[in-house]
Amino acid sequence: MMEDELVNVFVKESQVHLESIKSDLLELQKDINNMDPDILHGVFRSIHSIKGASGFYHFQKIRTLSHTIKELISQIMYKKITADHGQMEAMQAGVNLLSNMLEDIANSEQYDIEKEIMNLTCCFQQSDKPVKMITLQETHQNGKVPRVFEINEEKLERFLKNGQSLYTLNFFLKKDLTQKGKTPFDVINVINMSGEFIESSLDIESIQGLADCLDNDLSFVVLFGTAMEITLLSKTLDIPESSISVIDLKEQIKKYGIETSSDLNPEKDTLFLMPTTDLVASKIEVLRDSFLKKLKANPGVSKVVLKADHIETVDSLGVNLIIGIYRQVMSESKLFEITGAGEKFLKVANFFQFPALFKITSKEITK
Repeated sequence: MMEDELVNVFVKESQVHLESIKSDLLELQKDINNMDPDILHGVFRSIHSIKGASGFYHFQKIRTLSHTIKELISQIMYKKITADHGQMEAMQAGVNLLSNMLEDIANSEQYDIEKEIMNLTCCFQQSDKPVKMITLQETHQNGKVPRVFEINEEKLERFLKNGQSLYTLNFFLKKDLTQKGKTPFDVINVINMSGEFIESSLDIESIQGLADCLDNDLSFVVLFGTAMEITLLSKTLDIPESSISVIDLKEQIKKYGIETSSDLNPEKDTLFLMPTTDLVASKIEVLRDSFLKKLKANPGVSKVVLKADHIETVDSLGVNLIIGIYRQVMSESKLFEITGAGEKFLKVANFFQFPALFKITSKEITK
């Protein structure tokens, strides 16, 4: 799949997303005071995917406009603002302009988006507290200049309190996409299942000048938050570990006073939950009662670890149990993670996007 074909795929898939968004926005307007949360989330996911994929090709105006629409739908979704028809009209206008830009993708950067951006941002919740951006950089690696990024402080604090790490992911156009028959949307979908996609852009730093511009594979960089370790992340995303860099968060962890796994004494501070059976309906009640007793008997621990070494099958009640443990542990301001996860367990975990919530390590890494 050549580069121009990938752009065509981006356009076609974005148009499919936009048609879905248009239909969903019309549906939401039918009962604006009682919006269906599933439809809202669908709109959010679709526009978020367009924003992410557009960053791969440096379609900056498509990215900016889709990001602004996403921010408005996010504020409605999380009830920071009360939905009204003016907001719906602003989003419809933004979506219509995106459609026009996709139809004329070669000239999309020439479009004037200021009116739509202004109308959308006027709908945002106005806060007396200015949005504070935090500057972060990758950890130093031999022969590589660390890249610098900015992230909303509120979002960063949420990542840290959830025990998540921030990474940069490098995807090479030929090696990681075209030669594997993948598109940017394929990459975004896997990323969203593995954690939280934050930002993507063309990695212009990968080309130093005219001397190497024909030799280097074009690269895209993604800023990404997840509870996964690098080894597991590499397998899930199908990229080498060398394409994954860690964002240095030591200063931020210290600033927010957040306790991390390295601060704990495993013998005193960690409670291990060690089921010896699958997490299936016939076993759930006994396991739940057992876990509750252990949590009540160990109120002083700072971390709870579910050891999944003996878990092969997880049904819907098993998923409920895991979420229940996580919510219980988080409500008590403790860390939570799962270790010893096998291949089947990891498939379930990725499907339900557990790595976006807490740390999971596989059996290989645990060993």
